[in-house]
Amino acid sequence: MKLYSINIEDIIFEGDCMIWKKTGKREPLNQYISVERYERAMKFRFEADQKRSLCAGYLLNHAIQENDPELTTPVAVAYEEKNGKPYLPEYPGVYYNLSHSGDYAVCVLDTVPVGIDVEKCKSFKESVARRFFAPEEYEDIMSVQDEAKRTNCFYQYWVLKESFMKATGLGMQLDMKSFRVCRGDRAAHERAKKEWIMSEHAEKEQITYVHAVNDRSYEARLYDIAPGYCMAVCRESKELL
Repeated sequence: MKLYSINIEDIIFEGDCMIWKKTGKREPLNQYISVERYERAMKFRFEADQKRSLCAGYLLNHAIQENDPELTTPVAVAYEEKNGKPYLPEYPGVYYNLSHSGDYAVCVLDTVPVGIDVEKCKSFKESVARRFFAPEEYEDIMSVQDEAKRTNCFYQYWVLKESFMKATGLGMQLDMKSFRVCRGDRAAHERAKKEWIMSEHAEKEQITYVHAVNDRSYEARLYDIAPGYCMAVCRESKELL
């Protein structure tokens, strides 16, 4: 599994090129962004939304090319008839997923079905958690006393659930209450992070899911992409339920 991210504020789109602000490096759009992606992006009203979409398309093709320079980019993207999940018809062994929010666009490549979600953290809405989350998830969020930490906990659950929905291929067709995120001993993990000061040696939180979507099991990880953001990746496990 490989992760890629980009801050849209680092990029300028000018004519048929994308320009990196810090270095001035220019890259041709037609090498990384398909006509379909460009036309779809231009339908957005606001420039920031256009840039997020274009940057997501760039990440996908950059990732494909980085992993195999002989592959032709931009890659063709097709959509499953049943659920609309995008896939790469020319490269059936490559699974990918994209997400964007705020200043960031992200991409994940894997050899198994995978989902990624990034969210810019805003305010915590208790009614949303109560309506869309499983009772155990809601109780875990509400058990956090500090308001800022509770908001962060809410968004962690949100990206964990969204990434699972995307990994299964069902997306928003899946009822968010029909499955549950299992975070193990989250409190112990938070203590470990504090003790090790986010050291790479700190034990990673084990995150799985209770579901009846299919006969596969799924595992997930949370990532600190930037202050004020939450990101999660969910991938299919090799183990059967």
